[in-house]
Amino acid sequence: MTGDPKLLVPALGLGYVAVFGLMFWVRREGFQVKFTIEGLVLTLIGTALAFYGLIGPILFLVVLYLVTMRTRVLADAGNYLSNNGHFREALLMFDLGEKMWPDAVGKFMLAIDRGVALFKMGAVKKAIETLEAALEQTSVAVPAKHLAACHYNLGIAYRRMGETEASRRHFLKVLDIDPDSIYAIGARTGLKKLSEQA
Repeated sequence: MTGDPKLLVPALGLGYVAVFGLMFWVRREGFQVKFTIEGLVLTLIGTALAFYGLIGPILFLVVLYLVTMRTRVLADAGNYLSNNGHFREALLMFDLGEKMWPDAVGKFMLAIDRGVALFKMGAVKKAIETLEAALEQTSVAVPAKHLAACHYNLGIAYRRMGETEASRRHFLKVLDIDPDSIYAIGARTGLKKLSEQA
């Protein structure tokens, strides 16, 4: 038995906003205002289109996901390309993500991903500039895990440049911000290597 698409579309839209909103909260990313507004507006539009038989539930859900998660989809695509050595294409994905009106957290995530890609391609100085700029331009509450990721990658990049004090400072910042994260494990390893080098 299939449900009435006129009722299924708004139910899917509201359920989607609620489930992803809860996921953001569980992952300590806070309440995502932009995501919620976009999700509700798209649900209203989708409901109107479904009323006239112009969109089905599955297509609506796909469109809803791609629009509301566009920054994360592009960041994931860029990270996949970067991890496979396609750095130029990865940077294009991050550029596109920045042009798609990301929220502040999404913009910060894209900057971290860009910095990591630049580091991997050997542009360490540019990676440092990108990550430091991300920290300076952060005017909103960025989740601890993202701040920790940024400081961790700065610690790695400064260590590569031979700037041990800057590296140590960023590794210690990771431990202050999110001591139980995967980045904290890496920071402790980084601090140990710095001590061994000294």
